[in-house]
Amino acid sequence: MMFSGVIALILALFVMVYFPAATILILAVIIGFNMVTYGISILILAYKAGKECN
Repeated sequence: MMFSGVIALILALFVMVYFPAATILILAVIIGFNMVTYGISILILAYKAGKECN
């Protein structure tokens, strides 16, 4: 999870420096992608934990 946050910060800085006109839009896409991948990882963990209990 920390790796994902570090990558998001690096991408955000890159966008702010090289694409200042589209910063808000691109940051929203990055944050949305980060939230989706985090949610998928939680679902996978829950599925595996439920499978081990049975």
